[in-house]
Amino acid sequence: MATKELVGIFGKSLFRSSANSKTAAEIAEILIKSGLKPFRTNPSLISDLNSNTVNLILSNPNLPLHLCNQFFNFLRANLSLPSQKPNLQTHLTFIRRLYKAGNFEEIKQVLEFIMFDDSLRYSIEDMFSIAGFECDESNFPEKFSDLFF
Repeated sequence: MATKELVGIFGKSLFRSSANSKTAAEIAEILIKSGLKPFRTNPSLISDLNSNTVNLILSNPNLPLHLCNQFFNFLRANLSLPSQKPNLQTHLTFIRRLYKAGNFEEIKQVLEFIMFDDSLRYSIEDMFSIAGFECDESNFPEKFSDLFF
């Protein structure tokens, strides 16, 4: 592949990443200042959401955990398009955030969402792989396993 083509591909990827980061920061700021009300009254604020943006929002250390929880539950309950519903990666990103806060009861609830949603059903190995890859904690897969079973 020519260098020019590679630059084009990486340039688009960096632009998307930058746009996702900007959107995620804006949404986190709205959540911090106003909670969910703006999203309920003006759904167009989240019309361009994708899984990468949602993952950035949920992993934002400046966004308090209770707001992450509210936003996650809002997305699960209110988005009509399947492409905007939280995917497995998003659920695992949220679990990671909950794990870092020691909120194991909430993790169990999110794991139940995964277990009972056909679109989120993956093999245990795949989930461990994704969860382990997503977390810096060396004992996270073990804890994840304990909570899952």
